[in-house]
Amino acid sequence: MTRSETLTFGLGSEIVGEFGGSSDDEFDLENTEVRLNYARRGATSAMNFLARYNEYNLDDTVVTSGPIFGIGTGTLVIDDGTAAFTRIDVGLETGIDQPFGFEVLAGYFNEDYTDTVDPDLIDNDGFYIDTTALFRIDPARTIRVLSGFSRETETSIDRDNVYVGAGLAAQTTGGLSFTGDLLLDRAKVGTVTNTGIGLELSVKQDRPNGAYELELSSRIDDSGRRTEASVSRSVTLPAGSLAFSLGIVDQEGDTALRPQASVAYERETRSGALTARLSQTPSVDRSEYYNNTDISVGYRDQINDISGWSAVLSYSAVNQLGGADDDDRATATISYTRTLAKDWEMSTGLSHVRESTDGFTTETSNTVFFNIQRDITFGF
Repeated sequence: MTRSETLTFGLGSEIVGEFGGSSDDEFDLENTEVRLNYARRGATSAMNFLARYNEYNLDDTVVTSGPIFGIGTGTLVIDDGTAAFTRIDVGLETGIDQPFGFEVLAGYFNEDYTDTVDPDLIDNDGFYIDTTALFRIDPARTIRVLSGFSRETETSIDRDNVYVGAGLAAQTTGGLSFTGDLLLDRAKVGTVTNTGIGLELSVKQDRPNGAYELELSSRIDDSGRRTEASVSRSVTLPAGSLAFSLGIVDQEGDTALRPQASVAYERETRSGALTARLSQTPSVDRSEYYNNTDISVGYRDQINDISGWSAVLSYSAVNQLGGADDDDRATATISYTRTLAKDWEMSTGLSHVRESTDGFTTETSNTVFFNIQRDITFGF
């Protein structure tokens, strides 16, 4: 295998405003994003660096920081004001396919809110580091030694999570793979500390047309003990794929077991694909419990060798269990992409959003976006 390096830089912004509204409606340049990604891979090692900065004018829009930035739970929040997110991640892997290997993941994040009123939008920052030592007994069996530490600071409160543990990963010639880790978890919120045994187990059986998988996890973090169990199935179809899962979640402090489920379908066409996804997942954020629902349907099509278009309809809703903090958002987006030159790509499109929260009227907005991206690849 030859060594390779990849450098990706992205810079984008959006034109936001109302179509067909009152005479004082204006379009503004908002929602700036800057992104830099560098990856390097050799015969026995690999490194990846990702830096990302996003600045949003909220204006009764939605913040989903969890799925995008890996911060918090991703619970929907609708509010005015501005938000700025910064995230830096670094990954290092050594000893690939060697008797001994080592993996390190580390990162820093920051959330900064201005002129917001929702109590869930709190300035915070933090960092994390996860390490794994791999002792490969043979090609089919690997002993794992794990450790990690993370800290999130909100105003004057620190949330610390620490874990250490060991496990085994193995696979058979019949397509059965197994990973099991036993850990000691320690979580501290302010002056309150919670310690306990953690467990993560995954069993996967590959089949000619897909796979079956069973996952079990019981861990302690700053929200208490969270135990999850799920079964999933992926199926390769003649012209696409289907995947679905079903499970339950037992969250410390919640009064009931909560179901979680997901289904994803993709059907290929002559020059594109149709996709559909549905998921429902319970979450906890600062001792508040939520049920999250996400639905999306999309279609993409290749016009020719250098251009294509796509359209997506999506709906997200969050229901606070035992409370009134319920938000929902519907989005319709159509976009066009075109290769401008070698390693240069342009994308543009239009997005229409309708969103509402309890106690407020429904808000609508339209966004025209335009982005140019260049990928640079070095080969040795």
